[in-house]
Amino acid sequence: MRAFKALWRRAPLWQFCMMSAALGTLLCVTIPLSHPPSISPPPAKLLDDGNYTGTGAGHLASAPPRPSAPPDLASPGTVKPLPPTAPPPTQHTVQTASLSMVKAGQDDAKPNASGLSDELMGRRFKHALRVAGFDVELPAGEWIMLANQGLKTPQAAGSSYFLARVEHQRLAGVVRVFALRSNDKAAGELIPIKGCKADDANFLLVSTDDALPDGNHGCWNMSNFFTPPLQQWADRSNKILPLDRAAAGDMSAKGITYPQDFVAVKFGRSEAWGLLEVSYLFSPEVDGIQSTNALSYRDSDWHASNKRKTPAQIAYLDKIKRWGATHWPTFKQHFQEAQ
Repeated sequence: MRAFKALWRRAPLWQFCMMSAALGTLLCVTIPLSHPPSISPPPAKLLDDGNYTGTGAGHLASAPPRPSAPPDLASPGTVKPLPPTAPPPTQHTVQTASLSMVKAGQDDAKPNASGLSDELMGRRFKHALRVAGFDVELPAGEWIMLANQGLKTPQAAGSSYFLARVEHQRLAGVVRVFALRSNDKAAGELIPIKGCKADDANFLLVSTDDALPDGNHGCWNMSNFFTPPLQQWADRSNKILPLDRAAAGDMSAKGITYPQDFVAVKFGRSEAWGLLEVSYLFSPEVDGIQSTNALSYRDSDWHASNKRKTPAQIAYLDKIKRWGATHWPTFKQHFQEAQ
């Protein structure tokens, strides 16, 4: 011990080392070594719309980054996941069914040239149709119904129809039908027919070969049909037939235009048991014959009083006259068969 004290006094450096070692040993025994707390990033917040948002610079993604949305759609700091890829749905072609009066095996059917959709055209008729028990023949082509109206008098009841042939959204032909059947109150009275007077200056032709003395039994005639009044179909002060007014309104809604003039052939037959009148309206425009603009029915090129008809107009009227003479016997036959 005496030697240790003597050495302690003689060696200051050794003294310092020994004191440092003792102090370090004391610290290690009395104070345990503590580790710094680990820092983990806060969990990502799951948004309701399926986006994942990072918080702060220390955010670590557990999966590879997803492609971001276009700049105009993505908000800052938001990454939109790609939607799952699904196979494209199977395409089914929906076809609209259309009804027609054409018979199977006939080869005169043509593609729809009306310029109207099937939804606007509706049901189509060909060759003939039956109205109040009467068979009514239709000229060639597809015909659609633009208007109809019930008819009723104290002695009879029936129906009227306005049928049209349309080409490129323009009226090319018309068939107007008025059919009546007498009831028990008719008591054998004859239903009169208008337009059977041979001296009527408003008609191009009146044929009364089988008319009764009063002129109301049956005839066929030709006249001009002036269409500008139809353009005022919404004006109730404009005096036009209710059937024509309804048809004009339907054409306005469907975008169907019409020329100024038609040449009309009207067949009419009347007996005590019923009446049938059918008017066929032909458009000279379809044959390339134009009409002069007119302000009134009587100023039209096609009115009976207008003598300044061109050779083309005269030839057209002759053609329509031959058509009427050919179809008049058939019309009379259908009328008798409906009794």
